[in-house]
Amino acid sequence: MSLLIPSYKSGFARNAAESENPNLWDQLVGFWAPSLGPTGITLRDQSGYSNHGTLTTMDPETDWVISDSRMGGYVLDFDGANDHITLQKPITFTNPNVFTVIAYVRIPEPGGVVRYTIIGHENEANVFQLEVGAGPGDEDGNINIIIPGVFVAVSSNFNWPTLEWQQIVYSRSGTGAGKHAFYRNGRDAGVSTNGANNYVNGTTAARLGRRSAGSQMMPGQLSHVYAYDRVLALSEIQSLYRDSSALLRPRRRVFAAAAAAPPSGNPWYSYAQQVA
Repeated sequence: MSLLIPSYKSGFARNAAESENPNLWDQLVGFWAPSLGPTGITLRDQSGYSNHGTLTTMDPETDWVISDSRMGGYVLDFDGANDHITLQKPITFTNPNVFTVIAYVRIPEPGGVVRYTIIGHENEANVFQLEVGAGPGDEDGNINIIIPGVFVAVSSNFNWPTLEWQQIVYSRSGTGAGKHAFYRNGRDAGVSTNGANNYVNGTTAARLGRRSAGSQMMPGQLSHVYAYDRVLALSEIQSLYRDSSALLRPRRRVFAAAAAAPPSGNPWYSYAQQVA
């Protein structure tokens, strides 16, 4: 694997045919990658579905920041007060109860009853929202999936490592209870609430970094966000944990080798060349 960070400047794979990891493009329906480099007030959707985002109440001069070595490249910095990204459309799926979403965040420990929204849909009825922080029992250190008024799925509780990059993953494999899964940093994060409420595709534009106006605003930093129209295998989740830019890495180019110089002192080689 190349150590070069894929970017607009250095080049990157734009689709499965160009990628070193084409399987990670399979049924990708949303992909926002700040690491590719600053693009003003726009955060581009690299999936091909053109669900681009607009930096809202954010300063493009100061909120694109260079990450530490764990993530590499650029990330977006949120103030926790009103910074967020407004997508052009909701995040939708062929089956709204079969999908995977992944986000890389570096945030303070939520603590107490605090919850931070990573993917929000403005409290639209029965549309999923991804958040971290307090669970239904006000214990901090959970990954939550909610619809307004209901904790549909909650991970097992863990101690949130403040201001360390975390890969947060949620997938659902069908309708009804018992179909939820959470992962954190490439490992199963358990499920403590495994509800039966089903989701619908929304009509309201999704937000990255807020639930609704002034509600559960996310502080800290956001890197890659992915949305898949399928359930990812654990091996794929772990590939993305090891290298969050895995699908952006271009396929290696193979160049024809130069012809070898004739071996010296080999009469058979010289004879073969003459009669060829």
